[in-house]
Amino acid sequence: MVHIIKGQGERGLSNRGRFGKYGEIKRLERLALSARGKAQHSALLSAEPARKRRSPTPGINFKLRAGSPGDRVFVRSLSQKVFSVYGPYDEILDQWFVEEACMSFVALKKGARIGFILIGNPSVSASDMDVEILALAVEPVLHGFGVGSALLSRAEKVLKTMGIRSLLLHTAVDNLQAVGFFKSQGFITFESRAAFYPRGQDALSMKKNLN
Repeated sequence: MVHIIKGQGERGLSNRGRFGKYGEIKRLERLALSARGKAQHSALLSAEPARKRRSPTPGINFKLRAGSPGDRVFVRSLSQKVFSVYGPYDEILDQWFVEEACMSFVALKKGARIGFILIGNPSVSASDMDVEILALAVEPVLHGFGVGSALLSRAEKVLKTMGIRSLLLHTAVDNLQAVGFFKSQGFITFESRAAFYPRGQDALSMKKNLN
């Protein structure tokens, strides 16, 4: 199984343990090393320039559900569309998704997938109980309609029930849309990292407390 949470909403946990095997994430992170020797992480949202947020309209109705193996093609396709400027994240995220290195949620509009969020599994014995958002992507034509916010909110709700205390993420310095989005969601920048991505872009490390 790819996802930790089964079925609709937050009901049911994987029988592989409360969070899965953290060592698997570490192994996959090593597979995702760049030529510069820097750890690779998701670009988080598309690299499109910032644009004015549009008000939701009656035509933008969507629902959320837990991720499933059937979402693999969609995750890879959208990752290639929005993250390729930073590196081969369609391959990297596909590997994480297939090998159960994350929990996931998917947004759908009239049955069509329009966005996803991937979150790393925390260690069962982790004392700080932090987890990382590996990727958050929404179809570019639907940016600004609250899909990303809804995916993040659903993930936070589930993580809180697991006792997770904070979320971490990395996003490109020049991705103003993503930086602005995460700041609006309560994330605070605590570090900058040079040449973080495979194609050389710098990144910001951001964190949000869930308490």
